[in-house]
Formats: sequence, C-alpha cells, structure tokens
Amino acid sequence: MSAKFSGNVLLAAFGALVVLHLLILLGVVPAGIVWGGQIGTSTERLFTLEIIALVLTLLFMGIVAVKMEYVRAGGFRKAANVGV
Repeated sequence: MSAKFSGNVLLAAFGALVVLHLLILLGVVPAGIVWGGQIGTSTERLFTLEIIALVLTLLFMGIVAVKMEYVRAGGFRKAANVGV
C-alpha cells in the first residue's frame, strides 16, 4: 500500500468525520451516538465538544494534506512534522 493511497484514505475518512460532526451540530444525527451517550440533554456541552472535535479533525486533515503536498504550507510544514 503506497503512502499516497494511505493519505487519500485518511483524508476521505477525516472528510466523512467532518460531515458527521456537522450533521450532529445541525441536529440531523442524534447526539446519543457520540461521546459514549454521556452528553444527555445538555445542548451547550454537546455544542462545545462537537466544535472541539470538528476543529481537531480539521487540524488533522490539514496535517495530512501538508504531508501529502496537496497544500503548500511554508512555515506550517515544521508544525506538520511535529504533528505527525
């Protein structure tokens, strides 16, 4: 399995995860399926945790995109190396 194929699979999986988090934030997907069902009815807590999860997922997508050279990062390349 090549590194390029693996990177593309990772980007696709992270993309699907971003869509899932957005659907949860919009209320399309029930919140009980994430966070081990421990959120309960607290929409403020759900919103906070979903935003954090979305930001971290986008960060990891950015790191993979920089390592795959889909994005020219300049100074972010060193940070991407640390992120890996």
